[in-house]
Amino acid sequence: MLGIKKSVDATLDIPLLQLTDKDYAIRCQYEIAPYRTEASDIVKACTFYDYAPQIFASIRKVCGISKL
Repeated sequence: MLGIKKSVDATLDIPLLQLTDKDYAIRCQYEIAPYRTEASDIVKACTFYDYAPQIFASIRKVCGISKL
């Protein structure tokens, strides 16, 4: 759920944005809930991948789904 929320919040709401074929190939990577070990090394708890974020943002917009 954290990854989905982060990916939805990260999308831009540009009214006249024209999507292209390149938008289908975009992949964003988010590190979710990182924590430190006893040795103070940073450890990644989870990696979340968001595929074609603007494409799915436009689908949500067409369907009337808000970011809230």
